[in-house]
Amino acid sequence: SPQTQQMNRAFFEDHAASLKERMASAFDALGVRGDQLQPIAEGFALADGPLTLEMVRQSDLGPVMDLFDPEDTGRLLLTYPGEVADEEALRERVESVGAFWFSQRRSLDEAWSVLGREVITAAGLGLGAILLIALIAYRHPRGVAVALAPAVLASVATVGFLSLLGTAIGPIHGLALLLVIAIAADYGVMLEAHHRNPGPLMLSVLMAYTTTMCSFGALSLSQHPILHGFGLTIACGVTFSLLLLPALDRTLTRSSTGPPS
Repeated sequence: SPQTQQMNRAFFEDHAASLKERMASAFDALGVRGDQLQPIAEGFALADGPLTLEMVRQSDLGPVMDLFDPEDTGRLLLTYPGEVADEEALRERVESVGAFWFSQRRSLDEAWSVLGREVITAAGLGLGAILLIALIAYRHPRGVAVALAPAVLASVATVGFLSLLGTAIGPIHGLALLLVIAIAADYGVMLEAHHRNPGPLMLSVLMAYTTTMCSFGALSLSQHPILHGFGLTIACGVTFSLLLLPALDRTLTRSSTGPPS
């Protein structure tokens, strides 16, 4: 209401300096440089009068208004409720008066859930494709096992290691594991093709490992949680893949009496 806006405006004008300092301190505590807000603070000007719905529609927020009030009824309420005991009852009440109910937390949870299922599906399809290609290429159980073993074992080891670190495994880690599966399968193919020639094998694997760590693995140094989790998962996955290769190579050397027929 206009009265509430006037009250908030008066409070802001009386406490502008302290509010800016508190905001800057809060951002500094979260690792964000508070001085980066200074240009925004300098360019921010209070409106001469109460803010109206028409003023918002004519601003850059117009598309957002169209999203929540597509029929231009003029009735719009954007609010963040506190602790809700019965969200379903509140949603029904809001919708009963013709309003649009949008729960940011629920929408994000549903989006993450859908992404997680798609990641699991993609991982299954990827492993299936690797199995099919290995069967066609090698036509031998040993070659198929060598192609799949690094991908499967490295993925399991990575999830276990991250769990030991107290990391909550989410879709972002699943996306990174898709790359781990692809890279580990590449290591397995290299091992199957060159296990009798350790020189080319070591060169190929170390070059692939180094380039992966310098690109994706370096993201683990980021302070951004998503980038950090993505990079850490890949770094652990390719490292476990590399560590598994000597054991697989010894297994191949012991069991191989010649090239697969």
